Amino acid sequence: MSNQHSNINQSLSIHFSELASALGVVFENKSALSALDVKFSGLSINTRTIKKGDVFVALKGENFDAHNFIKQAEEQGACGLIVERKVASELPQLIVTDTRMALGKIALLWRQKFTLPVIAITGSCGKTTVKEMTSSILRCAFSGHGSVLATLGNLNNDIGVPLTLMRLNTAHKAAVIEIGANHQGEIAQLVKLVQPDVALITNAAHAHIEGFGSIEGVAQAKSEIYSDLALRDNTQGIAIINADDKFAHQWIKCNQQAESEGRVKVVTFGLNNTADVSAHYQQKEDGIELKIKTSLGDQLVSLNLFGQHNIYNALAATAAGIAIGCSLADVKKGLENFDDVSGRFERKAGLHGSLIFDDTYNANPGSVKAGIDALKQIAGQQNTENKMVLILGDMGELGDESKQLHYQLGSDIADLGIEQLLTVGDYTRETHQAYCAQVSALNKGDMKAVHFDNKQELIDSIKEQFHDNELILVKGSRSMAMESVVSAMEVAH
Repeated sequence: MSNQHSNINQSLSIHFSELASALGVVFENKSALSALDVKFSGLSINTRTIKKGDVFVALKGENFDAHNFIKQAEEQGACGLIVERKVASELPQLIVTDTRMALGKIALLWRQKFTLPVIAITGSCGKTTVKEMTSSILRCAFSGHGSVLATLGNLNNDIGVPLTLMRLNTAHKAAVIEIGANHQGEIAQLVKLVQPDVALITNAAHAHIEGFGSIEGVAQAKSEIYSDLALRDNTQGIAIINADDKFAHQWIKCNQQAESEGRVKVVTFGLNNTADVSAHYQQKEDGIELKIKTSLGDQLVSLNLFGQHNIYNALAATAAGIAIGCSLADVKKGLENFDDVSGRFERKAGLHGSLIFDDTYNANPGSVKAGIDALKQIAGQQNTENKMVLILGDMGELGDESKQLHYQLGSDIADLGIEQLLTVGDYTRETHQAYCAQVSALNKGDMKAVHFDNKQELIDSIKEQFHDNELILVKGSRSMAMESVVSAMEVAH
């Protein structure tokens, strides 16, 4: 986890007595406190990042137990502990049943001290990009980087969301919180902490199916983000829905009663003209030119990105920005200032004149096809004959459908025109086989595929084989760490 410390703004604070009340526990080592209302300056779950005056929350997991690092927390200047068992320490301790749950309760206590517009974002694909696009728009509207709280990286789970909320301070004018999940009910729990005014689903796709059973289960879990909208006092929650997603009707229906009562407003986005936020677009050599259509009017935007998926991302961010009062000028400036997220279709110079597109952060069938769509756009805009290459690692968390989805993707990759496919991993054997079968059916003798058992074999093979005018897309799930393949192919800086 890239940030495991959350600093509390000094003009607001939490006192130990508040913590004890919120957690429903009593102090151990109360005598170590000069007074019950001693306040603390921050919260940490990692002794390597803890700062003087922090409370240390000792989390436990399958392969770690932070209770074993209490001494280090003391040495780093911790002023108190939240633990699951009494530990040998002179510091004041709050003993709870579950420190992970306690982290959420503390975050809720802190969240309730602030009144500001909060946007919550989830989805199978694009949520981090939409979060960053939305943040860029909001920074234009609220004049400055420090004015908007946004999730760092993808800290979107039951640890990351509380730590993000604990970063809220009085300088913030708005917040954009990314929420992820790998099982039913997780988003519903996290949204209770976030308490959003605006909730957005980018899409539902074959991602993290292992924890949901099916894509229908994924769609149902994503809809949990709307569950808290109708509970805002004296405000109308806004549910933003991808009108072109196959589950759009289901998401609209789950907001129907609250909308009829005036507690929620549904706003749609998509390339369908009936959507509240839509667009006409033209693909250019250096990106996409959009004419975004909204209730505020039309706005031309030059997007320095490629692929239809990024048009949807931009429309989602536009809808979110407008929902909390941003102008079309803010939308234009924010989207045009946006640079793509690390590991998400990053353009890099490859060996021997090749061009690499590093999309290694994660992968599922939908995001692989979206990446190929963007690659085709770039190939079509260049005057030279380009060869499109895909290097693909296994896609994780697809559950019982893993083999089937990897196989189907191989056929789709061939249909989409990838001329060379290099695969690595166990499940991508299926992708390789399906690609070869489809190439044979299409009678495309110039389309080639090779499967590798491990990444080192792949890296050793590719170092000398790419040339000018080759466009190389690298994809794979986070567990495959395909960025090491990119590093081997990239021109040294």
